[in-house]
Amino acid sequence: ARISFVTSFLKIDNRIDSDNTLLKIGILSMISLLIHNIPEGIICAISSYNDIDLGIKMSIMIMVHNIPEGIIISLPIYYATRSRGRALLYTVISSLGEIIGAIITSLFLYKYVNDYFMYVVLMVTAGIMITLSVGKILKEGIDLKVFKWLILGILFAIIIANVRIVPQAHEYVIEFLGKYKCTWGAGIHVKIPVIERIAKKITLKEQVIDSPPQPVITKDNVTMQIDTVVFFKI
Repeated sequence: ARISFVTSFLKIDNRIDSDNTLLKIGILSMISLLIHNIPEGIICAISSYNDIDLGIKMSIMIMVHNIPEGIIISLPIYYATRSRGRALLYTVISSLGEIIGAIITSLFLYKYVNDYFMYVVLMVTAGIMITLSVGKILKEGIDLKVFKWLILGILFAIIIANVRIVPQAHEYVIEFLGKYKCTWGAGIHVKIPVIERIAKKITLKEQVIDSPPQPVITKDNVTMQIDTVVFFKI
């Protein structure tokens, strides 16, 4: 009964989405991404609170990251309703999660957000996204028999997930099946999944080690503190 009401309200084209599968995917994507976007808003707010430059960079990265999320929501809603306005509306509703997260953090949470809080929020979001991906989106793709696009999508996701960009003045040590393989310099690299891993991230910038004061006794039996500062560069 609830699905029928939603179908009537959204003016679903039953010839395209006779069993409401696309509608369900679109609505579930919107809800899960709405929840998923709240910690992103929290991260942007906390980053900006501590360092405005870091906050701006974080906001730009999340903005780019949200483009495919908008596509995930708008496509099934559009094909289920044949309405660009509704597809845009539900995508915008999903994006409000970041604004909500930023407002909540700025007003209440900026003093209390810790690793455990972020862990719980991200784990709940990950559970929703995995359930949606495996139980709905993947199943719908198999039912539509678009195996070529499924395989291409999986391969594309694997490649993107293993692309790494090494910043200037940094190097990454790469291990192959537990053994040293090579060292990546600055630039873009692709890691072979499972069998390769980044063992160490090394900065080539000058670093400082400030050791705690050490008590020493001089030849004339005077006790004093020596404060040592070590500058080193790899």
